[in-house]
Amino acid sequence: MKPESLRSVNVVCVLCVIALAGGCGSYQAPPPTPQPISVAVSPQAAAVGTGQSTPFTANVTSDTTGVIWTASAGAIDANGNYTAPPGTQSMTVTVTATSKKDTTKSASATANVVAPGSVAPTANVQVALYTIAPARHGRSPCRREAGR
Repeated sequence: MKPESLRSVNVVCVLCVIALAGGCGSYQAPPPTPQPISVAVSPQAAAVGTGQSTPFTANVTSDTTGVIWTASAGAIDANGNYTAPPGTQSMTVTVTATSKKDTTKSASATANVVAPGSVAPTANVQVALYTIAPARHGRSPCRREAGR
């Protein structure tokens, strides 16, 4: 081989080594696959008197933006503190936490709002009749005679 040919082969080899070395440093691994967003509410069921409050919490995975709280009756604040509506009617309320990042992801819990019962006298002065009307309709209101 002639010295000029040998020089051009050396130059080509040096350029290949430089190109290969530069290519190795520029490799980037693909970004990690994001975990799906999920929402859970606790407790799943709570009992609360009319006009009273109870807390709910949301556990959200893969979303640091938080949740939007809603309730089918009464009020719930941004921290999950539910306040039942006042009144004499018992009811079942659905409390829902929805992901702010993905509004298709949500979870719900139940708040059983219990209205105050009534106390009525009986023929026996040591016995009183206490009646409550639960939210779920049964055959008749719950009645229990106190003192027996």
